[in-house]
Amino acid sequence: MRVLVGTGNPAKFDRYAAMLRGLPGVEVVAPPVVPGALAVVVVEDGATAGENARKKARAYAGATGLPALSVDEALFIPALPAGEQPGTRVRRYLGREASDEELLRAFLDTIRTFPPDERDAVWHCAICLALPDGRDFGAEATVATRFTDRPALPSLPGYPLRSLQVDVASGKSLRALTPEEEARRLSPVYERVRGVVQAALDARQSGEDR
Repeated sequence: MRVLVGTGNPAKFDRYAAMLRGLPGVEVVAPPVVPGALAVVVVEDGATAGENARKKARAYAGATGLPALSVDEALFIPALPAGEQPGTRVRRYLGREASDEELLRAFLDTIRTFPPDERDAVWHCAICLALPDGRDFGAEATVATRFTDRPALPSLPGYPLRSLQVDVASGKSLRALTPEEEARRLSPVYERVRGVVQAALDARQSGEDR
């Protein structure tokens, strides 16, 4: 089964393509090599990460005729009041689509207002794989993180906030993690992503066998 990772963010594509590497029966493809994929524009106005993930996956599957995987993330920082949570608006934290540099500066300014022991946060990740026939398969996972006011530069294009986070388990900057450490940190997401794709694969195989 060819699976399109529906995102225009190259760093995000690399992350989720790596999660699917080695999954039997799956070939991961990127939007630039799929006709119609680059023309997909999705307004991410869902109230939850799950709504946005489903919306994007369905849009990519409908436009390309391929099974499409989308992962959307929402950030919750306990030190912030409810009305100021980034939630699903991380990239639009400034009230508009921000550049990597603008986002890094804005979050750094916010984090510096918190004492060091109040910089923990949680990423809520929503995963959806949509099939061209309208069926979709979803799951969710959470990943704990901790912010720092000492940026690890240069930032990773597409993922600027990695420069402001440290791994809760090891205390290492996310920018300094080895691929093995990164896989451990994201293991809940790895499991859900692979599980969703496997469920879709099984469903398609079951339909073909009937």
